[in-house]
Parts: sequence; structure tokens; C-alpha cells
Amino acid sequence: MPVGRLVRREQDQGAEPERGVRLPARDDRPVHVTGQPGPEPVGQGALAHRLGIDRTVMTYLVDELEAAGLVERRADTKDRRNKQIVATGHGTRLLADLQHRLGKAEDHVLAPLSDAERTRFRRLLRKLAVRAQHLDPVADACALVEELDAAAHSASTHR
Repeated sequence: MPVGRLVRREQDQGAEPERGVRLPARDDRPVHVTGQPGPEPVGQGALAHRLGIDRTVMTYLVDELEAAGLVERRADTKDRRNKQIVATGHGTRLLADLQHRLGKAEDHVLAPLSDAERTRFRRLLRKLAVRAQHLDPVADACALVEELDAAAHSASTHR
């Protein structure tokens, strides 16, 4: 079973449905970016560019996240035509909770590895991901991973 699927399964088993919104991984990326401490809020267009999401798709995505109470749009003080996307308190708390649960799931999956081995494993994964992106650029890596995971799952059930 791929590591990503193991981590997702561990994370899902620890999920508490009553906590509310559960969005697919690719849909919560704006919350991950806007929920991190930083010097200034990020503009919607810049966020779309940074995440490799079409501006129109980003509009719908932010609409959904805003309706869920995870982010809010604020007028840019330098350019009122631009909207800045800011994580709400609820969005920031949900992000912290998700990161905590993901960390626990990762710890469980990587338990056989020492700290040094985990560091090396992560470094090697990043190196492979950078190389794969260089060889075959992908605008939406999360969608690609889900597609490959579904294909691998389909192939394993047809054996």
C-alpha cells in the first residue's frame, strides 16, 4: 500500500465527523497557505498562481472555503480591486488540528524508522518529487497523485 494511502487512512481513522468541514486535500490548500503566519495576507490572484490553480477555479474554491467559514476575503488596502484571502480563526484551528492528526498518522506509519532515517526518507522523497516535476511538469500535483492512486488501486483489484 502506498505511503500516502497509509497516512490518509490513519488520518481518517482519527477524524471526528462532528468537527465539521472535511474537504479533499487539494481543496484545502488555500487554508494551508493563508493559515500560516506571515508578514501580509496573500491576494487571491497571487494565491492562485502560487498553488497552480486557474483563477476561475480559485474563485469557486475560495467561495466554498468562505461558505465553510475557513477563509474570508478582505479588500487589499493598496488596491481595492484585489481581494486578500485570510484564514479565519476557525480555519486556523482546523488547520492546526489537521496538521496534528497528520503528524500522528505519519509517526505511526514511519514508526520503524529512526529520526535520522525519517529525515533522510523525507529528503529523498523531496528530491524525487523535484526531479519528477522537472521531467514532467504538473500544474496540480495533488490531482495527479489522486489519479495515480486510483489507477494503482484499480489495477490491484483487477489482479
